[in-house]
Formats: sequence, structure tokens, C-alpha cells
Amino acid sequence: MKLLSLKHYLVTELHQLLLQILAILKPYVESNEEIGRLYSKLELYFEEFNTALQKKRISDFTQEKKRLDQIQDDAFMCWREYISSCSYQVLHPEFREPAENLKEAITRHGWSLHREGYHKQSSASHSLIDEVESTHLKAYQEQVGAQELFESWKEALSQFENVQQEDLEDQSKDKGKSATELRTNIIRWIDKTIHLVSVKVDMESAIEWAEIKGKLEVLIENTNADIKRRMTLHNKKAEMN
Repeated sequence: MKLLSLKHYLVTELHQLLLQILAILKPYVESNEEIGRLYSKLELYFEEFNTALQKKRISDFTQEKKRLDQIQDDAFMCWREYISSCSYQVLHPEFREPAENLKEAITRHGWSLHREGYHKQSSASHSLIDEVESTHLKAYQEQVGAQELFESWKEALSQFENVQQEDLEDQSKDKGKSATELRTNIIRWIDKTIHLVSVKVDMESAIEWAEIKGKLEVLIENTNADIKRRMTLHNKKAEMN
């Protein structure tokens, strides 16, 4: 696994990358003590980083953020309630068993995750989405016809996080030395995490590490593509000017 040089990452991009890494690790925290320790350490750094980004402008969300946050909440509840209704289906009793399996997954990650704070909600949402898309639950969801509502929730979540990233980037511009120091620590711990996972896969037989490596590889591939697109667009604009 190899990232682009992290020095090219904007503050918000590092923030989002670490959030996604936490979401990948979270399902394995209880079953693997070492992963649990790594998750706890990264979460502490994330919380410190998150606080530093917002400490000078802690205020109510803009109307646009509030609107998009409500949409993501409504989209999640719409999908969740549809799944719940399928577990009581009379016209299609074959929906009941797959719906129950989906309900169990939602409960594991947070039946009321839309009531959590923004960081916990985002982390729980991505963790749940990852499980639904990468396990047998994907087939269950298609069986009960919930895919369109699920995609609608994913899109609403993405739109909210895009606006949140823009706001955090604006807030970070005046953070000075303290933000720079925290940024350095985040980069160091992301590098250490990726290296550790690779070593564990080579040295141990625990399936958790191999699963985590696979998910990190997908995340890194997608992140690299996003960074390259941003850098290419930036360079084109600079040439035009």
C-alpha cells in the first residue's frame, strides 16, 4: 500500500482520510485487542486534530449545513424504516429474514446514529455502509429492494461531508503553528498505521489484518485519484492565470 506524499494533502483531506481509516478499523476493535489499541490511539489524535481545526470558529452551522445535515438524517431514517417495515412484510414474507439481518447490522453500528455528534455519526455511517456493501448484506438489500434508498442516503452523506470539509478548510487557514504541528503528527500516524497493517498481514495469520489491508487499499486508491484530480485542476487554473 502506498499513498501519494501526504505533504500534498489539504488539511481537510487528511481529516477525512483519518476518519475513513477509523471507520475501517472500528468493526474489528472488539474482536482484536491490538486493533482496539490502534483505534483508540488514532481516535485520540483525530479528536485533537478536529478540535484544533474548529477551536477559533465554534459556531452554529450555516443554513446550508443545517439543511444538508437534515437531509442526510432523513435519508438514513427513510432507508432504516423501510428495512424495518420489510421485517414485518405480509405480502412478501420472503423479505423478513434478509430484513432482520440488515436490522441487526444497523443496530450494531447505531440504530439512532443520526442523533450522534457529527464525527460519531459520520464514522458510524461509513462503517455501516462498508459492511452492507462488502458482505452478504448487499444481496439481502437487493432482495428487499432497498438499494435506491441506500444510495440516496450515501449521496446525502457525501454532500454534507463535502460542505463540512470546505468549512474546516476555511477554519484551518488561520491556525498557524499549532495546526502545522498537529498535521505532522497525523501524517506520521497515518504512515505508521499503513506500515503496521502491512507488517501484520505478512507476519500473522489473523484474517482481520488481511481484511483491513484490503479495505485500506481501496481507500488509498480512491483517495489518490481524488488528490490527483484536485492537483490537476489546480495546475490547469494556474496555467490559465
